[in-house]
Amino acid sequence: MTTKRELGRAAFALGIAVAALGAASPLAGQDVDPRWLPWLGCWQPAAEAGDADLICVRPTDVPLAVEILRVSGSDVVASEMVWGDGRRHETTRESCTGWEEGAFSEDGRRLFLNSSFTCEGGVTQEGGGILAMASPAVWLDVRVAGMSGENMAWVQRFQAADPEVAEAAGFGDLFLDRAWS
Repeated sequence: MTTKRELGRAAFALGIAVAALGAASPLAGQDVDPRWLPWLGCWQPAAEAGDADLICVRPTDVPLAVEILRVSGSDVVASEMVWGDGRRHETTRESCTGWEEGAFSEDGRRLFLNSSFTCEGGVTQEGGGILAMASPAVWLDVRVAGMSGENMAWVQRFQAADPEVAEAAGFGDLFLDRAWS
């Protein structure tokens, strides 16, 4: 027969185990806006095969922002901070200064992006886009950029990277079970 004392010990041990698992999580100690949760983890271009770069999205110490990393092999080759708070953030990219902003749609499945930069010689760069979560395992990156009156648009489709691929690149801790909330 199980005693109250044994049940208490089992509950205490379970609590310790849950706390230990939580501490090992990449989200432990971070206040991540729940709208970012479906985006977290590593992704690969859907049209590419083989050694295509991974895109890994990880939380930052800013609750309404994430860092999007482009990973080649196990090397981070590019990094971009993306905000979802609807406010302009002053930033510098290469020799250009300006602002970027991102705002979530009401359902949290789309992020609307805008930016404006002034570069050396007074050249302006304007940009906009939408990051859209098409399903728990697929998202679209639709962007347009303009410089000196010339515009260019592109679309990329990303699918969830295999956990083994993310692990080999050093980002296995970002793999999360993706499901609509």
